[in-house]
Amino acid sequence: MLRITVKTKMDPRKVITSALSYFGPSGIGLKEVSSDEANAVFQGAGGGIEISVSPDDAGAAVEAVSKEWDHQLKDYMGQLRRWKEGKGMPKPL
Repeated sequence: MLRITVKTKMDPRKVITSALSYFGPSGIGLKEVSSDEANAVFQGAGGGIEISVSPDDAGAAVEAVSKEWDHQLKDYMGQLRRWKEGKGMPKPL
């Protein structure tokens, strides 16, 4: 299990939108269990990912927990950390 927190300049709603694209059926193929403006939960292959977002002065603070999807979560969170305005959304490797 991996728990990781990053700060990003991305708007909190864009973080959730990008997580849905990255981890969901059109991304790495996990099932979207639930999502709202501040949270997204995915399951698949005996594990899952939970993402929580809160507004921050310059964007968002993102906390995530992974079970069996550590590598993919590290990649996604790294892309969020490096995201700059005007750049594309994070994409799976």
